[in-house]
Amino acid sequence: MACPCFYPDEILPRSLWTGRHPIPPLGRPFAGVCKADPRRDYEPSGELLMLGCNMGYARRRCPRVPKSAPDAARFSISSAGQVRWSLERNHQPVSQGTVEPGSESGAGEIVDAQAEAYFDALVELVELSEDVAAR
Repeated sequence: MACPCFYPDEILPRSLWTGRHPIPPLGRPFAGVCKADPRRDYEPSGELLMLGCNMGYARRRCPRVPKSAPDAARFSISSAGQVRWSLERNHQPVSQGTVEPGSESGAGEIVDAQAEAYFDALVELVELSEDVAAR
């Protein structure tokens, strides 16, 4: 789950990942922009970026997340190769859907960017696994 206000735009080196989980929910750690305030983007850093933006449920860590907004975005892959997405508030789904990689979900630019990041990380992981298996 990533924060649904977080627009991932740059892959961070794994060496900078300070999270407790070996793999962040989007498949790799990202830098990016907080779009919680539609009038002004904010570039988070440090622990907020790693544990709030990348890990979701950021309302506990970030005053920018509106109280009424979802506080986590969850992704998975369907058997048809689509990215399933779910926006959650307080661990409960508030909206969900599917999106084809490279297309629009109808849920907005942040869900689209996160779904694309998740899909790309998964493809990279599968390719890496195939390379290792071929050795």
